[in-house]
Amino acid sequence: MKQQDILLIHGTWGHGYEWDNFGSELTKRGYRVHAPSWRAHGHPREIDIWGTAEEVSQLGLLDFVDDFVHLVNTMDTPPIIVGHSAGGLLAQLVAARARHSGIALLAPAPGAGIFAFYPSALQLWGQFVPHWALGTPMYPVKKDKWEKYICNTTPHELSDQ
Repeated sequence: MKQQDILLIHGTWGHGYEWDNFGSELTKRGYRVHAPSWRAHGHPREIDIWGTAEEVSQLGLLDFVDDFVHLVNTMDTPPIIVGHSAGGLLAQLVAARARHSGIALLAPAPGAGIFAFYPSALQLWGQFVPHWALGTPMYPVKKDKWEKYICNTTPHELSDQ
């Protein structure tokens, strides 16, 4: 019997290593885990996340979806697709285009037509509206905003990982 593949998709400005602990537990339970970083993304110790912002600005969601669909097509089994935050949105788009055994969404980013323009979202994402409109690079959120709006319930020593 083949091992069941699982595809773990991280969120915005993240990287595949964020899934290490979770992926290790899944591996112990007999799953084959795939946790790649999105194109032009990676751990800050390995890539220049500020330097790749220009490259990322030239990519759209469907570019990342295409990358994941290609990966899914190389797997031995239709994967269970797990996505977190923006990775949850990507997971849904991948699932619509590729064979899979199921999908799990962890706090997925809202898709088109879903109201998500709350004051806290505006405080975090409002600074990027001009970048979206002009198609210019969006640099990662500053550490203080990251901890206040994204990792607000995570201990500080874990929010750096």
